[in-house]
Amino acid sequence: MGILEDANAHGAKNIDDYLQQKGLFADQQFSRGGVALAKQLLTRDPTALQAAARQYASDAKYAAESGGAPDLFGNTPVTPAEAFEKSFGPQALADEASAKAAKAAKQAGAKTKAAGLAAGTKAVNEFNALANRTPRTAPPK
Repeated sequence: MGILEDANAHGAKNIDDYLQQKGLFADQQFSRGGVALAKQLLTRDPTALQAAARQYASDAKYAAESGGAPDLFGNTPVTPAEAFEKSFGPQALADEASAKAAKAAKQAGAKTKAAGLAAGTKAVNEFNALANRTPRTAPPK
């Protein structure tokens, strides 16, 4: 990716800084998709990036094999631009962030539930221990 190499060669802190100063370095034009992909290569989780690349490849293969004809259900394959947007666009990143937040919330809820169950179990055990104690004899009257 030329943009990553150029940004590193010119000592830019990140791609946005490089793009803002590109007039100083050269008069190169980078596509919107190229910039988006370069940013994701630096910031996106590698597993998610791999899944997005596979999805993009699958969509592109399907579109090429179908020749743009609809399937049996009338669905037309996505165009290359739509496939790229679906895998690497802002909505894909938002969906990924939302799924990550939901997973974290679910895990936090499971930990809270486990802590509550542990506390409840402890309370029941203490109650049973008290209930199973032999009663003291009452003092004579």
